[in-house]
Amino acid sequence: MKQMLILALLGWSFSVLAQTYSNTFTQTWQDVPWAAGGITPTGSVMSLDGMIDADGDGNGEFLMSSSWSGAFGNDAILYEASGDSFVIAWYYWFNNLDLTNYNYSACTTGDLDADGLPELIFLNDCGAGQNALYLFEFDATLGIFPATPTSSWNINLPGGVDESGDILVANIDGDARPELVMALYSLSPAASHIIVAEIAEGSDAANPNWHVEMDDNTALAYYCYGLQTSDLDGDGKSEIIAVEWNYYRMVIWENSAEDNYAKVNEFYVSFDPNAFSNEAMAEADFDGNGQSELYLASTEGYLWVVANVSDVSQMNFASHFYLLGDYQTYGGFNLVGLRTGNADSPTRQTPDGPDIYLCATDSTATQSAIFDWEFTGGEVNNFNNYTLSQIYAATYNGSLFMPSKMAIGDANGDGKQEIVVGSMSLSTGTPHVIALTADGQTAISPDETPVNSPENFALLGNYPNPFNPATHLRYRLLTGGEVQLNIFDANGKMVKTLVREQQSPGEYDIEWDGRDSNGAIVASGLYFSRLQFGNAAQTRKMMLVR
Repeated sequence: MKQMLILALLGWSFSVLAQTYSNTFTQTWQDVPWAAGGITPTGSVMSLDGMIDADGDGNGEFLMSSSWSGAFGNDAILYEASGDSFVIAWYYWFNNLDLTNYNYSACTTGDLDADGLPELIFLNDCGAGQNALYLFEFDATLGIFPATPTSSWNINLPGGVDESGDILVANIDGDARPELVMALYSLSPAASHIIVAEIAEGSDAANPNWHVEMDDNTALAYYCYGLQTSDLDGDGKSEIIAVEWNYYRMVIWENSAEDNYAKVNEFYVSFDPNAFSNEAMAEADFDGNGQSELYLASTEGYLWVVANVSDVSQMNFASHFYLLGDYQTYGGFNLVGLRTGNADSPTRQTPDGPDIYLCATDSTATQSAIFDWEFTGGEVNNFNNYTLSQIYAATYNGSLFMPSKMAIGDANGDGKQEIVVGSMSLSTGTPHVIALTADGQTAISPDETPVNSPENFALLGNYPNPFNPATHLRYRLLTGGEVQLNIFDANGKMVKTLVREQQSPGEYDIEWDGRDSNGAIVASGLYFSRLQFGNAAQTRKMMLVR
C-alpha cells in the first residue's frame, strides 16, 4: 500500500539483544465514558486493528468496531493520534442492520484490490436480505475515508449472518491479490463457515467481483472467534487456523496452489466445552531460527506456544503445545486478547527482546490486567526464558475496565510506543478505550555503546522504490561482524532472509527478486527490509507494485 505504514513493526525485534528496557507503562489517554457524556462507541470493543498511517501524515491510527450494542446498533471508529491524545478521524454507524440478532462485529484493514489505497473492512451480524461485509476505501484526492461504504456484500448468504466471529487479510496463495478470510455463523441455513474470498483481477473495491476460493460450512459446528494464517512447518504452503468454541477445537486448512485449500488436521485442546480463542493467536519467530512458532491464549486462562512443527498435518496437542502460563489456576483470569510486539523499546534505539501481551479479566469480573511476557533468549518453549510483568491493573469500583483487544505502535512519532486497549465492558462509568505509553527507560547507561552500534553501519535503503519485479538493497559496514538482512511483510511475518553471514567492512548491494523463501512471488504491498548487525538493527520500508 503506497499510503499505508504499519507502525507497529518499527519497534519489533526478532532476535534478543543486549539492550533491555523497563516494562513500565503510563496511561496517557482515555475516551469519554457514557456516564460522563460519551456517546461512542455504542457497545463493547471486541475488535481492534492497528497501528496504521493511512493518510501518510505521520500520525498513527487504530480502527475499532463495537459489539453487543443492542438497539443502538454497532458502530465503527478510526482514531488518529493528536499529540499524546487520540481524536476521531472517521466514524460510521451500522444502524441500518437488523438489530434483533446477536449484533457482533469484527474489523480489519487491508488493500484487497492491490491499488495502493487501504480499505477499512467490517464484518457484521445482519438479517435476511442484508449485507454483512462493508468496505471503505481511502480517497487519496480528499485524503480521507468516505462517509458511505465504497461497497458491501452479502457473502452469498442471503439468509443473513447470526455471528461475525473474526476476519483477516493475508496473501495466502501467493497470487497478485490478498485474500479475505472470514469466520461467521449464518442465520438461514444455520451453519458455521470459514470463507476465503478475493476481489477478482479486473475489478476493484468500488465494483468488486468477489471470487470465493473456499467456503467450508461443514468443518465447524459452532462459533469461531479466532483465525490465524501461518506456515508453521515451513513448507511454503500457508495454513489457515481456526479455533472453535467447542473444547478449543482447532481446525487447520493448508493451501497447496492458487485457490486450492484442503482441511489437513483437527484436534481438541481443552477439556472445557466453553474454551475458545477470542482473536488471541499470533505467529512469530522470537528466537530467529527461521521457523515460526504460534502463540495462543484461551478464554479459560492458558497461554501456550506451538513449536517444532515439521508437518502441520501431524501437529497435535501432546507433541507441539507447550504451556507457558496458567492464569486460571493462579489468579482465576480469563484471557480474551493477545498481541505480540515490543512496545517497551523506543523506536529510535536498539530494541530488546520481543513480547507477548495478554488481556485478562478474572471470572468474577472484579479485577482485570494486562500481562507482558518478554522473551530473553533460548528455547521458546521454556517459560524460564521469559520475563513476566503486569503493565496494567484495574479493580471493580462500581464498574470495571475489562481489556479485550490491543493495537501497538508509536502513534505520535515521539519514539515511545503506545499500547491502545479496548474494553469489552458495558459499564457506563469506565472508558471504552485507553492508551498506555511506554516509559522508555533503559536498563543500561545511555553512554554505553554496543560493539556494533548504529554508528558502525547504515542501511541505505533500496532502489528502485517503488519497484517491480526486483529491487536492490544497499548497506554499509564500517566494521566487520555478523550480518542478517531480512524481508518482512506488513504483518510482521518474515518473508525471506537475504543475508546471514559474517561480513567484512565495506558497501554491499543485495538484490531481492520479490519472492519469498520458497520461491513464490509475493503480492503487491508494503514490505520492510531489516539489517541486523551484531546487537543493533535498522529498518527501511519499500513498496512492491505489480
